[in-house]
Amino acid sequence: MLIEKRYTEAKLLFTRYGGSHFHMARDTVYDCYRSFDVPKEMEDAWRREMKRSYLCRLREECDEREIGMLFSRICDILEYDKDVNGMSSMIEYARNNQSWLDTLTNVKIAEIVLNVVANFEINYRYSMIKKALDLLRALKEADFRIAEGYKEDGQIPEYATRDRIYERINSDISYWSERLIQE
Repeated sequence: MLIEKRYTEAKLLFTRYGGSHFHMARDTVYDCYRSFDVPKEMEDAWRREMKRSYLCRLREECDEREIGMLFSRICDILEYDKDVNGMSSMIEYARNNQSWLDTLTNVKIAEIVLNVVANFEINYRYSMIKKALDLLRALKEADFRIAEGYKEDGQIPEYATRDRIYERINSDISYWSERLIQE
Protein backbone atom coordinates (compact mmCIF):
# COMPACT_ATOMS: atom_id res chain seq x y z
CA MET A 1 0.00 0.00 0.00
CA LEU A 2 2.80 2.40 0.91
CA ILE A 3 4.64 1.69 -2.35
CA GLU A 4 1.47 2.22 -4.36
CA LYS A 5 0.86 5.55 -2.60
CA ARG A 6 4.44 6.67 -3.28
CA TYR A 7 4.13 5.81 -6.97
CA THR A 8 0.81 7.66 -7.12
CA GLU A 9 2.54 10.75 -5.68
CA ALA A 10 5.47 10.29 -8.06
CA LYS A 11 3.15 9.91 -11.06
CA LEU A 12 1.28 13.05 -10.07
CA LEU A 13 4.53 15.03 -10.03
CA PHE A 14 5.73 13.40 -13.23
CA THR A 15 2.56 14.19 -15.16
CA ARG A 16 2.25 17.70 -13.71
CA TYR A 17 5.66 18.45 -15.22
CA GLY A 18 5.01 16.68 -18.50
CA GLY A 19 7.60 14.03 -17.67
CA SER A 20 10.37 16.63 -17.71
CA HIS A 21 13.10 16.24 -15.10
CA PHE A 22 14.41 19.64 -16.22
CA HIS A 23 11.14 21.39 -15.38
CA MET A 24 10.96 19.59 -12.04
CA ALA A 25 14.50 20.74 -11.23
CA ARG A 26 13.69 24.28 -12.30
CA ASP A 27 10.80 24.34 -9.84
CA THR A 28 12.94 22.64 -7.16
CA VAL A 29 10.80 19.50 -6.90
CA TYR A 30 13.18 17.13 -8.66
CA ASP A 31 14.88 15.97 -5.45
CA CYS A 32 11.49 15.07 -4.04
CA TYR A 33 10.58 13.22 -7.26
CA ARG A 34 13.94 11.44 -7.36
CA SER A 35 13.40 10.22 -3.79
CA PHE A 36 10.55 8.04 -5.14
CA ASP A 37 13.16 6.06 -7.11
CA VAL A 38 10.88 5.49 -10.10
CA PRO A 39 12.27 2.93 -12.58
CA LYS A 40 12.85 4.19 -16.14
CA GLU A 41 10.42 1.56 -17.44
CA MET A 42 7.65 3.04 -15.31
CA GLU A 43 8.45 6.56 -16.52
CA ASP A 44 8.34 5.30 -20.11
CA ALA A 45 4.92 3.76 -19.47
CA TRP A 46 3.69 7.02 -17.95
CA ARG A 47 4.98 8.95 -20.99
CA ARG A 48 3.12 6.61 -23.35
CA GLU A 49 -0.03 7.06 -21.28
CA MET A 50 0.40 10.87 -21.31
CA LYS A 51 0.99 10.87 -25.07
CA ARG A 52 -2.19 8.86 -25.69
CA SER A 53 -4.16 11.18 -23.45
CA TYR A 54 -2.76 14.33 -25.11
CA LEU A 55 -3.43 12.94 -28.60
CA CYS A 56 -7.06 12.15 -27.70
CA ARG A 57 -7.51 15.63 -26.28
CA LEU A 58 -5.84 17.22 -29.32
CA ARG A 59 -8.30 15.48 -31.66
CA GLU A 60 -11.26 16.85 -29.70
CA GLU A 61 -9.95 20.30 -28.73
CA CYS A 62 -11.31 23.47 -30.32
CA ASP A 63 -9.57 26.13 -28.19
CA GLU A 64 -6.53 27.21 -30.18
CA ARG A 65 -4.45 28.18 -27.17
CA GLU A 66 -5.08 24.74 -25.64
CA ILE A 67 -4.19 23.11 -28.98
CA GLY A 68 -0.82 24.86 -28.88
CA MET A 69 -0.18 23.59 -25.35
CA LEU A 70 -1.19 20.01 -26.22
CA PHE A 71 0.92 20.09 -29.39
CA SER A 72 3.91 21.23 -27.32
CA ARG A 73 3.43 18.50 -24.69
CA ILE A 74 3.14 15.79 -27.34
CA CYS A 75 6.25 17.03 -29.13
CA ASP A 76 8.21 17.11 -25.85
CA ILE A 77 7.47 13.41 -25.44
CA LEU A 78 8.31 12.69 -29.08
CA GLU A 79 11.59 14.55 -28.68
CA TYR A 80 12.45 12.56 -25.56
CA ASP A 81 11.70 9.35 -27.46
CA LYS A 82 13.48 10.58 -30.64
CA ASP A 83 10.28 9.52 -32.42
CA VAL A 84 10.75 10.63 -36.03
CA ASN A 85 7.51 9.03 -37.25
CA GLY A 86 5.55 10.69 -34.48
CA MET A 87 7.04 14.09 -35.37
CA SER A 88 6.18 13.51 -39.02
CA SER A 89 2.59 12.88 -37.94
CA MET A 90 2.58 16.08 -35.90
CA ILE A 91 3.85 18.05 -38.90
CA GLU A 92 1.01 16.55 -40.94
CA TYR A 93 -1.43 17.56 -38.20
CA ALA A 94 -0.10 21.13 -38.42
CA ARG A 95 -0.40 21.18 -42.21
CA ASN A 96 -3.92 19.75 -42.16
CA ASN A 97 -5.16 22.22 -39.55
CA GLN A 98 -3.25 25.35 -40.55
CA SER A 99 -6.19 26.93 -42.37
CA TRP A 100 -8.49 27.08 -39.34
CA LEU A 101 -5.94 27.73 -36.58
CA ASP A 102 -5.10 31.34 -35.77
CA THR A 103 -1.79 32.89 -36.79
CA LEU A 104 -0.14 32.85 -33.36
CA THR A 105 -0.97 29.19 -32.71
CA ASN A 106 0.38 28.29 -36.15
CA VAL A 107 3.63 30.17 -35.45
CA LYS A 108 4.00 28.45 -32.08
CA ILE A 109 3.41 25.04 -33.66
CA ALA A 110 5.99 25.67 -36.41
CA GLU A 111 8.52 26.87 -33.81
CA ILE A 112 7.92 23.80 -31.66
CA VAL A 113 8.55 21.56 -34.68
CA LEU A 114 11.73 23.45 -35.56
CA ASN A 115 13.12 23.29 -32.05
CA VAL A 116 12.34 19.60 -31.62
CA VAL A 117 13.61 18.36 -34.98
CA ALA A 118 16.82 20.38 -34.62
CA ASN A 119 17.87 17.60 -32.22
CA PHE A 120 17.10 14.76 -34.62
CA GLU A 121 19.61 13.01 -36.87
CA ILE A 122 20.55 15.05 -39.91
CA ASN A 123 18.95 12.70 -42.46
CA TYR A 124 15.52 13.35 -40.84
CA ARG A 125 16.09 16.92 -39.77
CA TYR A 126 16.40 18.51 -43.22
CA SER A 127 13.00 17.51 -44.60
CA MET A 128 11.19 18.32 -41.35
CA ILE A 129 12.76 21.77 -41.08
CA LYS A 130 11.80 22.39 -44.70
CA LYS A 131 8.17 21.43 -43.98
CA ALA A 132 8.06 23.69 -40.90
CA LEU A 133 9.47 26.56 -42.98
CA ASP A 134 6.74 25.92 -45.55
CA LEU A 135 4.20 26.28 -42.74
CA LEU A 136 5.70 29.64 -41.77
CA ARG A 137 5.85 30.89 -45.36
CA ALA A 138 2.19 29.99 -45.86
CA LEU A 139 1.31 32.15 -42.84
CA LYS A 140 2.72 35.20 -44.61
CA GLU A 141 0.13 34.68 -47.35
CA ALA A 142 -2.81 33.81 -45.08
CA ASP A 143 -5.20 36.17 -43.32
CA PHE A 144 -3.92 37.33 -39.94
CA ARG A 145 -6.07 36.21 -37.02
CA ILE A 146 -5.53 35.89 -33.27
CA ALA A 147 -7.71 33.52 -31.24
CA GLU A 148 -9.87 35.00 -28.52
CA GLY A 149 -8.03 32.92 -25.91
CA TYR A 150 -4.87 35.01 -26.38
CA LYS A 151 -6.62 38.34 -25.93
CA GLU A 152 -6.42 40.20 -22.65
CA ASP A 153 -9.59 42.15 -21.80
CA GLY A 154 -10.62 41.79 -25.44
CA GLN A 155 -7.38 43.35 -26.71
CA ILE A 156 -4.54 41.73 -28.61
CA PRO A 157 -1.45 41.79 -26.36
CA GLU A 158 1.71 43.42 -27.69
CA TYR A 159 3.47 40.09 -28.31
CA ALA A 160 0.59 38.99 -30.56
CA THR A 161 0.20 42.07 -32.76
CA ARG A 162 0.42 41.66 -36.50
CA ASP A 163 3.81 43.41 -36.65
CA ARG A 164 5.31 41.29 -33.85
CA ILE A 165 4.01 38.04 -35.32
CA TYR A 166 5.36 38.84 -38.79
CA GLU A 167 8.72 39.88 -37.28
CA ARG A 168 8.79 36.50 -35.59
CA ILE A 169 7.86 34.64 -38.77
CA ASN A 170 10.50 36.47 -40.82
CA SER A 171 13.14 35.94 -38.14
CA ASP A 172 12.35 32.21 -37.93
CA ILE A 173 12.43 31.82 -41.71
CA SER A 174 15.75 33.65 -41.95
CA TYR A 175 17.41 31.75 -39.10
CA TRP A 176 16.22 28.27 -40.08
CA SER A 177 16.81 28.80 -43.81
CA GLU A 178 20.42 29.69 -42.97
CA ARG A 179 20.72 26.50 -40.88
CA LEU A 180 19.42 24.46 -43.80
CA ILE A 181 22.05 25.94 -46.09
CA GLN A 182 24.77 25.09 -43.57
CA GLU A 183 23.68 21.47 -43.43
